[in-house]
Amino acid sequence: MKPKVSDLSLRERIAQTGLVRPTMIEGDDYFAKNGYGGMWNAVFEYNRIKKALASEAKTENVSDDMKVDTSNLAPSKKFVAKMTEVTKSMKIPVLIATDAEKGKAFYGMSETTSCMGLGATDDVELVEEMASCIAKECKSIGIRWIWGPILDNPSPFNSSLLVRNFSDNVEKIKAMGKAMMRGFQKNGIAATAKHFPGADKHEYRDPHYCASVINQSYDEWWEKQGCIFQELIDSGVYTIMVGHAAFPAVDGTKVQGGYLPATLSYKIVTELLKEKMGFGGLVITDAVGMKGLTSIYPKEKLCVELLKAGNDMILGFETPDYIDIVEKAVLDGELSEERVNDACQKVLDLKEKLGLFDENYELGEGLTPELIENTKKTSYKVAEKGITLVCNDNKLIPLNKDKIKKVLICYLGYAQNVHDRLYSCMKPAFEARGASVDIIKNMTRDSIKTTKDYDLVLYVGHLASHAPFGTAAFYGDEALSFSYIMTEEKDKAIGVSLSSPYIYHDYFTNAPTFINAYWNNEETIETVVKGLYGECEFGGKSPVDLVPVR
Repeated sequence: MKPKVSDLSLRERIAQTGLVRPTMIEGDDYFAKNGYGGMWNAVFEYNRIKKALASEAKTENVSDDMKVDTSNLAPSKKFVAKMTEVTKSMKIPVLIATDAEKGKAFYGMSETTSCMGLGATDDVELVEEMASCIAKECKSIGIRWIWGPILDNPSPFNSSLLVRNFSDNVEKIKAMGKAMMRGFQKNGIAATAKHFPGADKHEYRDPHYCASVINQSYDEWWEKQGCIFQELIDSGVYTIMVGHAAFPAVDGTKVQGGYLPATLSYKIVTELLKEKMGFGGLVITDAVGMKGLTSIYPKEKLCVELLKAGNDMILGFETPDYIDIVEKAVLDGELSEERVNDACQKVLDLKEKLGLFDENYELGEGLTPELIENTKKTSYKVAEKGITLVCNDNKLIPLNKDKIKKVLICYLGYAQNVHDRLYSCMKPAFEARGASVDIIKNMTRDSIKTTKDYDLVLYVGHLASHAPFGTAAFYGDEALSFSYIMTEEKDKAIGVSLSSPYIYHDYFTNAPTFINAYWNNEETIETVVKGLYGECEFGGKSPVDLVPVR
């Protein structure tokens, strides 16, 4: 039964507004002692498993592929058992939440394509189907809250959001966002529209490291961003996550010489989002450890100011004294008790909506082979309908099996797990079609000379959020590679992006054949090879405007 706010102590009410970071969890009785309202998925268990694998492999370098083994579902059942024990020890069940727009929220879960890969399908029913698959896998291990869909209007300059958005078309973002929301919420998972109030297409700074700003008038913002969030609000999204970008057109307050981030702004969170736009659900902050926020106030003041602004839940507070700090602010009159009560009520209401107070509530039964197989089937459908053939000027596609006997794959990127998947997924796919495969990283003056020994040269590029950390661009040896590619071997070379579609526009404008695949999960990589041989059509439509270059 859902408790009444009035029946909870002040400290219990404050605890419900805290969503703890995995790094803060100490001891098996942590939640029973503190009573926090939420937990940032299973990362603390996730990392423990990763360390165990590293120990078994006698290496400190464990790739993401080692973390996600869909053939081993036992850890998910152990996690459910552990969290069931934790929940039974608590007065109010903990709400487990996660980022999962691409699945992969826990060891053994499926990894799906990016939101931009979904946007390229131009099929809202397929987006809803994929979201349903993700939701069912999450729910099986007790996750009831996913921080998605992402509604920021994308920019080629914004590395923290690269390929995490659906499209740069406002109407498509609305339609895709609602489809993902439906897929989550119909399956008992709270969806989250984020990162309110959105992004500026010309802002390249990442709030993980520094302040960022939406430099738009209110009318411009409403046309490109505000109307999208309003559409999701009107469609019944359960929660909204507020980002740390400042929005001077609504709140021009300056602190420490810079504009106040949206998360700290009463005018943005309460007056704009809650009052003017009419959002009555739960508002959660983006992760509060980001430099764009922590550079404004010390941690002790930050907790209080975030609640005062109107946020109902604080994501990943950076201090173990969160409850003490907020309690003191209330007792000193700095933060009203009514604001704490309102925030606590929103958390309890969400938990009730998700069934956490039902008499027969159970976290789940763990991942099952049936769930994994169903997600895989949908991922193949998404790949075939989403992968985009940008150009095929030299008519190299479809490949002729009889002529393609030796393939060189050149990886251009920074993510080790993507490099690993070229060996584990792409290489076997070519070999199954009778070709031998060599893989190199980057192209040099010497290696370009060896391309004459191959029947096909595949340049595989990857730039994504935090891969590399910083601005999403090629640097050093990776950048130098572009001095040599698509030169002597141009008539037998194909470019492929396993992430950002802007790689084509920024680096491959002279490529006669290019494919945008939008992500590097197994099903997408296998479908790239399948499509190269003409065994399926590349049915995708570019979800973003690739400015014509020729």
